[in-house]
Amino acid sequence: MPRSYADVVFPPRTSQAFTYRIPQSWNSLPKIGQWVLAPFGPRVKPGIIVSLAVNAKQPLIDPDRIRELYRITSVHWEPGPKLVALAEWMTDYYLAPAGTCLALVQPPDIPFRSSTRWTITQQGQQRLEIARTGTSTHTLLTALAKRSKGLAQSTIETLLDNPSTVLQRLKRNKWIQPRQDWTELPVPSNPTPISLAKDFLEASEGKTLDSRFRGNDEGDSGKNGERGGKNKSRARKDSTPARGVPEIPEENPGLFSWRGRFRQHLAAKRFGELLLSDLEDPPPLLGDVIQETMAQGRTVLVIAPNINRSRRLVSYLRQSVGQPIGEFHSGHSDKQRLQLWEAIKQGNYSVIVGTRSALFLPLPSLGCVWIEREGDSAYKEDPIPHYHAREVARKKAELDDAVLVLHAPYPTLETVHRFAEDARSPRVFADKSTPKPVQVISLQDLAFGTMFSGTLQDGMEQALQQGGGIVIYHNRKGFSSSITCRDCGTAPQCPRCRIPLGLRQSQLRCSYCGQAEPIPSACPACSGIRLEPVGFGTERLEEELRRLYPNAAIARYDGNTIRTEAAANRIREQFSQGRVHVVVGTELLFQASPFTPVRCVGIPYADAGLHVPDFRSSERVFHHLQQAVDLVTPGLSGSTIIQTRLPSHPVMHAISQQQPNLFYDHELAFRRLVGYPPFGQLIQLHVSGQDATETEEAAKLWHQHLTEQLARMIAQGERQQGEQDAVLGPLAAYGAQPRGLSRYHLLVKVADGTAGRTLVRRTLELMTQRKPHRRLKFGVNVDPVDVT
Repeated sequence: MPRSYADVVFPPRTSQAFTYRIPQSWNSLPKIGQWVLAPFGPRVKPGIIVSLAVNAKQPLIDPDRIRELYRITSVHWEPGPKLVALAEWMTDYYLAPAGTCLALVQPPDIPFRSSTRWTITQQGQQRLEIARTGTSTHTLLTALAKRSKGLAQSTIETLLDNPSTVLQRLKRNKWIQPRQDWTELPVPSNPTPISLAKDFLEASEGKTLDSRFRGNDEGDSGKNGERGGKNKSRARKDSTPARGVPEIPEENPGLFSWRGRFRQHLAAKRFGELLLSDLEDPPPLLGDVIQETMAQGRTVLVIAPNINRSRRLVSYLRQSVGQPIGEFHSGHSDKQRLQLWEAIKQGNYSVIVGTRSALFLPLPSLGCVWIEREGDSAYKEDPIPHYHAREVARKKAELDDAVLVLHAPYPTLETVHRFAEDARSPRVFADKSTPKPVQVISLQDLAFGTMFSGTLQDGMEQALQQGGGIVIYHNRKGFSSSITCRDCGTAPQCPRCRIPLGLRQSQLRCSYCGQAEPIPSACPACSGIRLEPVGFGTERLEEELRRLYPNAAIARYDGNTIRTEAAANRIREQFSQGRVHVVVGTELLFQASPFTPVRCVGIPYADAGLHVPDFRSSERVFHHLQQAVDLVTPGLSGSTIIQTRLPSHPVMHAISQQQPNLFYDHELAFRRLVGYPPFGQLIQLHVSGQDATETEEAAKLWHQHLTEQLARMIAQGERQQGEQDAVLGPLAAYGAQPRGLSRYHLLVKVADGTAGRTLVRRTLELMTQRKPHRRLKFGVNVDPVDVT
């Protein structure tokens, strides 16, 4: 076999790979994703092969100086070709280290345990001959001399009274030396069932199946979910719905067509993509999708944005589908997840529900991937490789010839555009019952500083007369970070990037390109002179409500008061029992199970999020306001009252009319005009280091490389010049940073995403290969969700 090389990463550090020679004595080459033992410094460590090559990547190094791998481990954890292909696609698309992506498709726990053994050295043998009998040194050296493989540290600890001191002293004298051993863990042979969390089952007790599931979970969980269950028998095919499960009316023509399209894709065993939008309660249809898929002997993967949503889906499906459900997320220990991982690999589950890490499970015969509430920001992975679960799910479905279903009551702009452009993938708007009434009140007609208009106070008083059920939603993001005009409600914008300018140290600054301007003396829109920062928090709202309604029981529901799940459940329970009449809260209101009964929803200042310096600010406000409207309990004749200084804004118009397309059409036209996604791609770049000057200079150099490389690609015909193509920055990162760390970011905006990623890849290699930059860290975030 000709000389070959392998690049290996050593978990948990997977961003840097090391090159090794493959021994010519091996009969065959190892596989990508396979575990090997390799020398690493003075030790031997288990690692994962991330690439294979005939020539070493370091051509200037003498091949004989490259160390050889020791052996392939007996652990049979290597991923299949489809998971390897998925990891390779992520490496290419997200410009991430191969090892980081391949580590995602590995089991949830490293299948090795390390231990330390001590052996005697030649100097130790000589010392033993003159050591005094009875001393700790003589005792240990004698024991080690009798065993050529040495002794485990745990054994030595039973021989000596002060083993740590003796070991360090003898090691310092070079009489003994440590050696790290790796024990390969056995594969779990009989995975045991993993039940739902006890607290969740207790909280659900006494609720109907439908009410237990219903809820708005659009919030960020911040947890990368994994959870599991187990049953040795193959899930049986039972199409009988459980009692109490609501049926989807077949008279909805759009839904009828949707079902037919799903069956066509499934029967053809080819990739298909469907959107299910404006349907607030999708589980009955999900149950049908599961039955259809299982009837073909194929597996269904359901991805939820957070653990709470996953648990409620599992609770619902276990009763409605009547099958064992595997639940995979970080609510379980590594051992439990490892057991479930093996059970899924063996084909013991036909339905798996989990959060985004469940996308990397070794699923046999995948037939359908269902993404629940695809617009949730929790689907974007924060650490490297910064993947988005929706995009990874799409690629996974393509590789498995499966059907991808995107559920979203109100989809993202990217999804709306994708399905509008593809007539073969029909979009479904389920028929709604009577729209919930929404009133929009202009703050321009109120005295400055008024928090609650007369209309909102009337609505709250009416609800209090009926026993309460009032929710006040307040979006705190955006306050004190911008200035607005008290006369017209607009905020100054960056003329280049078309986003609101942020208020930074007594001046206005664009968070994309860094352009700074003094605070204007007059409003650029209406020439009004009343420009000032705005902002008040939930505490101030709570104080005002207590002043207005001293006899009402009021609770605050935000990050300061809801630090545990128990605290959240307590307020929800008190609200449902009528012991709390008014709840004032932030986006946390939309997580977990819904508040009931809700008769009145008030939004004192709906404009706050519109002034956040991010091109997605309008979309976020639209989603949050629509979620607030949906808090009103059906059948109670409740209403939502929105207060705003921008009553004619497309967001407010769409919400008041309850017509999402009014917003989507306007926002898509704006993004097309300025080249923001989905009509282009954004790639955020980061440079960080301890030396502020060195970090800033490196960021400027990267900007120079990017602009030069972009011009070269256009000149050589590799791409066409896009009107909106730009390299923005560098700009010092705003907000708290780790002590002593300096951080700069750049933003690449291109019409052609493929060419943009090629541009970044080439310049990233230039930056990382420079010796002066070895103390710096360079990061890439493709398709960032938050660019503030």
